[in-house]
Amino acid sequence: MASSSHALTCVACHDPLVMSVESDSDSDSDAGQPGPSSSAQASSSSAAQETVPDDLHLPCGCHFHWQCLLDQSPQIASTLSCPNCSTTLTPNPSSGIQAVYSSEGGQSEPVDLLPLVQEEAHLQTHTEERPGRALHTMAGEGDVEGIVSLLRDAEDTPAERAALLRYRDPLGGGRNALHVAVENGKADAFWLLLWVASDLPTDNFSTEMRQTMGSIRLQRGGGEDLRFVQDVEGRTPGDYAAASGEWDEWINGGVFMLRS
Repeated sequence: MASSSHALTCVACHDPLVMSVESDSDSDSDAGQPGPSSSAQASSSSAAQETVPDDLHLPCGCHFHWQCLLDQSPQIASTLSCPNCSTTLTPNPSSGIQAVYSSEGGQSEPVDLLPLVQEEAHLQTHTEERPGRALHTMAGEGDVEGIVSLLRDAEDTPAERAALLRYRDPLGGGRNALHVAVENGKADAFWLLLWVASDLPTDNFSTEMRQTMGSIRLQRGGGEDLRFVQDVEGRTPGDYAAASGEWDEWINGGVFMLRS
């Protein structure tokens, strides 16, 4: 049996497979989640420090820090091989690259690294897409505050704001953020995106939302109407909604189509 991660080193940087965290950090909410937690990424020169595992164990037997592995994403995505020993990491791309990550939350269930390294490889080549990818992640999680913050950052540059909202994910079948919100059943994100990127008449929005949007002065529409953008299979967000069976009230109310 291999020795513990504390005795091993990362094959990329040769440092011990640990990370420093604040000893009084609250990591319960991050337990079991792949990748370094938010508390592990934080540091303070005045706080007491302790170390926790940061050990990504590949099928070939090589060990990496999580970030060190992601830094090698372009090579892994193109060769499907370990950047250290050149061993093929998967017999078939459809089966993914299964690895085990040990962190402060303990040892994870096998994690499929392939979509993660493919995404990171794409973003390292197309850094301009990072804000759009962030928007899609927030839409899928229903992170309304995060979406508002992104839009705030872009509000002084109309072209940047428009590009952010119309971003279509080339790794996700050409979906836009509204597709993602509908697919994941995130109603709050859905209505926020309709507010900023559709021609849906204002009286379709709740009084509470109109008041909230007015108080934060988040502009309405003015760009591409996300309701009518098609993915690579020709499906609109309305098609996603119809397939899910969870949006019937708003489909019947005409939210997904032009209203007179």
